[in-house]
Amino acid sequence: MGYKFGLWLVPTHSLAESTHLHHFTIMCQMAKQDAFLLYELVKSLEFDPIQVQGNGLVFPNQYEDDCLEAWGYNATSKQWATLEALTAPFQGSFSSTPHISMAYSTDARSFKVANIEDVELTCTLHVADICSDNPEEWILLN
Repeated sequence: MGYKFGLWLVPTHSLAESTHLHHFTIMCQMAKQDAFLLYELVKSLEFDPIQVQGNGLVFPNQYEDDCLEAWGYNATSKQWATLEALTAPFQGSFSSTPHISMAYSTDARSFKVANIEDVELTCTLHVADICSDNPEEWILLN
């Protein structure tokens, strides 16, 4: 299935060692051209650090044909309402609840969900190619 192309906020430092690139999804299920257009709109925003709530959880599947499970942490961001407004004209799936994804798998039993102290994360903005069903093949395009 994959998630087509998307716009991610990637922390400048990792919360834990992982083969997966930890990220906050702003929007996914986008055409590549739209993801880059949205990037151009969003890149001028000055992002405050994102507040991560340290209770680890497995996220419910977001899409009917989703073959991947994910775990991570919910978060809050002062800019999320602004991001929602900027994404409105674009086709895709906006992440209505800010959260950081720590790992993906076809089997949630493989997760090592852990609680951490609440933390603030500074992030950088990226367009992501998330077309593959294999998260290890996902790449940042800028």
